Amino acid sequence: MSSTTLSRRRPNAVVGRRLRAMRVNKGLSPEALGNRVGCSGRTIRRIEEGRRPTVRTMFLLAQEFECEVVDLWPL
Repeated sequence: MSSTTLSRRRPNAVVGRRLRAMRVNKGLSPEALGNRVGCSGRTIRRIEEGRRPTVRTMFLLAQEFECEVVDLWPL
């Protein structure tokens, strides 16, 4: 399946890939990132797989990566 097809079927998959790249760039495991923002590593992995997080988690992730929520999850 192409990434274009995947992104149309799961719009959050693109966000997940971006979040994973940002996490890896910071040298964090899913568990470490989860600990820093107050959720589990499992939650981080699910977001990276394309699931939409809670609004609270969105804001905490954006704060951790020093960006705006809309930079990670465009409207």
